[in-house]
Amino acid sequence: IILIILSTNLTAQSSKKIEILNADYTFANINKHPEYWRLIGNVSFKHNNAIMDCDSAYHFANTNKIKAFGKIRITQGDSLTLTGRKLTYFGAKNKADINGNVVLIDKYITLETEQIFYNLNTNIASYPSDGKIIEYEKTPTEENGGNQI
Repeated sequence: IILIILSTNLTAQSSKKIEILNADYTFANINKHPEYWRLIGNVSFKHNNAIMDCDSAYHFANTNKIKAFGKIRITQGDSLTLTGRKLTYFGAKNKADINGNVVLIDKYITLETEQIFYNLNTNIASYPSDGKIIEYEKTPTEENGGNQI
């Protein structure tokens, strides 16, 4: 019985809505853009065990999605930091698509590339274009794209 309760609790935690923690300004206009709210300035939001920060964002509450712009920063616990310039975050799938001077830093590596698809449930990142991996003292360069870490 305890296992059933725990597994139900874990499922409920992983499917919750995106929580807006901060925005200097919030705008809603049901005539111009009824499907999202505009969040501007020091935007911060949380979903499951990740905190995401940016300069501005569109929050699609009905579809549990965020489109974020500016200085994107995703932190997941104390082991992962992901930065870039543009983010589309799909809350229902716990997946992030981040573009523009992307840097992923975890306990073991730093990855620099132009785009990363990151699954926050599995902690697996894939990047379709060239990237540079820095691992300890080694610095190999990936040339073929379509890689996964």
